[in-house]
Amino acid sequence: IAVLEEFNLFLVISDKALIAYHLDVVCPADRTAPTSSTDSARKAPQKLSGTRDVGFFATGRMKDRTLVFYKKRESLSSTFKVLEPVFQKATEKKRGMFKGMRGTTEFFREYDEFYIPTECFSINLFQSSLAVATSKGFEVLTLDKKQP
Repeated sequence: IAVLEEFNLFLVISDKALIAYHLDVVCPADRTAPTSSTDSARKAPQKLSGTRDVGFFATGRMKDRTLVFYKKRESLSSTFKVLEPVFQKATEKKRGMFKGMRGTTEFFREYDEFYIPTECFSINLFQSSLAVATSKGFEVLTLDKKQP
């Protein structure tokens, strides 16, 4: 689990899927205030990954950005997805392509993706690089070059 307090979000792996909840849903600040249906829809959980494909995840700040990394479950290789929380989108609705059509808003945007050709067990994030633990040691790389 992880809390992104700046974005008012709570992340959890449930049934091998990465899910984001608004902190207000998990820990309501005012339990006596009535909630409207639009508030409930806006605060619905968002599945950030596919179905049953998350091995682990980590959050951290790299180059002044808050990022969420998760490893897709694969047998002998590892694909990592990188997501960035979007501050404004967590509280607003956006208009669809057709006038008057409203769509749901996502809390995150896809930021990056990278592949490591071996099984990985954990990830550590630093200011401008990251270290991925494998059975043979650590692979240290940057998001810019993605070369170990």
